[in-house]
Amino acid sequence: MPRSTLRRLTANWGLKLAALGLAVLLWVVVSAEQVTSQWIPVRVQAVVHSSTLRLAGRSTPAAVNVRFTGSGRDLWELAFRRPVLTLSVRQASETGLYALEPSMVLVPGRIAVVAQEVRPEFVRLNLVPAPAPVAPVADLTAGDSGVAVRPDTLAAPAAAGSDSMDAARVGGTARSGDTLARRDPQLVPVAPHVRASSPPLRTRTPDSLARVRP
Repeated sequence: MPRSTLRRLTANWGLKLAALGLAVLLWVVVSAEQVTSQWIPVRVQAVVHSSTLRLAGRSTPAAVNVRFTGSGRDLWELAFRRPVLTLSVRQASETGLYALEPSMVLVPGRIAVVAQEVRPEFVRLNLVPAPAPVAPVADLTAGDSGVAVRPDTLAAPAAAGSDSMDAARVGGTARSGDTLARRDPQLVPVAPHVRASSPPLRTRTPDSLARVRP
């Protein structure tokens, strides 16, 4: 290469480098506003809307390729923000395959892109029966009237010779003496307001009354 040609290439090298940078910047700006399409990998998220089914493991494949259409700037931003394809499942498929549609892709934010195509068009899900819910077992005991009461609220039976055995409190509900007798044969109901230790009442015959009269 002659020295004159080399001298021309290296002359004003700073100005030439600035011109090259300006050209690259102009190309980036124009391409960012130009509408184009691009394939972007998208993660598949399966959501089961059934109380009798549950998802075992992940979908196969776990991610698909989606072709988006939009400006170059929006496509770059979308590639960094990781869109998600949400697959809603309400009942099990006999083949285990579920179709994917571009409308299932959730575009984050206000990015002006449109999903056009999904590849592959089907994913495989492993759905198994969900375990039956276990009802909580309450610490309750059914009383005589069918009302459930807690064992710690059961009142102890009244001892013989107490002031009154006509009623007892079981879980806050009054129980009569007949009820207590059925629960415990040793308990004998006593009439209300009568002490168990009171002596029996004496009855007077007409003869005894005549002797008492003056």
